Order: sequence, then structure tokens, then C-alpha cells
Amino acid sequence: MKAVNNKAAGIAILFEDSVLLGKRADFCYITGQKIPYGGYWSIFGGMIEEGEEPSEAAVREVFEETQIPIDAKDIEFLEKINNKNCEFYFHYYKCNEMLFPVLNKEHTESGWFKIDHLKSLSDPIDDKILDCILKI
Repeated sequence: MKAVNNKAAGIAILFEDSVLLGKRADFCYITGQKIPYGGYWSIFGGMIEEGEEPSEAAVREVFEETQIPIDAKDIEFLEKINNKNCEFYFHYYKCNEMLFPVLNKEHTESGWFKIDHLKSLSDPIDDKILDCILKI
């Protein structure tokens, strides 16, 4: 399948007062090109493919990137983030235990972060993603 209209979707995975984030790789492991927001902490997600709903894409991308299975009926849509090159559909999932991802090559590391400490991260996190996490 192919991506549609520069639209993407992702899921913030939450447990109690923490969120699971992945640190994006700086370069694409396939093309070697610099990745937008490379080195940033972010929620897991990616491009919406032809024929997919944003929630379906979010669930598929999370599984591809983390091996964490989430049912689309268990996620909540929060809002659409408009960036200059992409529309990003932000969803969240509240789990009842800490989940530990098996990362693919799109991320260099992952971690659970206390939501109220995110503003003081030493590594970058996109302001719009941070704002969404803080709204949950």
C-alpha cells in the first residue's frame, strides 16, 4: 500500500501518570535520508495508507514499530495536528499495565516518562505532540 495525502496517525500509550515514548532515528534505515524530527521523543505512529482510517493506521503503525497489539476500539481520538507537511491524527490508549516495546529500526530507544516531567526533558519533543499529551 502507499501513503495517502501526507496524513499520519499515532497513539500515545499511557499507564497511570506516564506515557511511553520512542526516540526517532536520525536517518531512514532504508534510504539513508534524514528523518523529520529525527532524535526527537515522540509517540509511535506513521503514515496513513490508501483505504485506511486514521485509527486503523495508528494501530498498525504502533504494532509495526513496537510489536504492541492494540485494538482500534480501545483507542480514543484526541485531535488532528496540522503541520506544514502533514496532518497528524493523535490518539491515545490507557493500558492497565506497563507495556515494553520491541522496537523496529525507526527508533533508537524507548522509555516511560512521567507526564508532568515532559516539559523538562533534555532531549527534544515536538511542542504539538507534547501539548496533546498534556491535554489527556
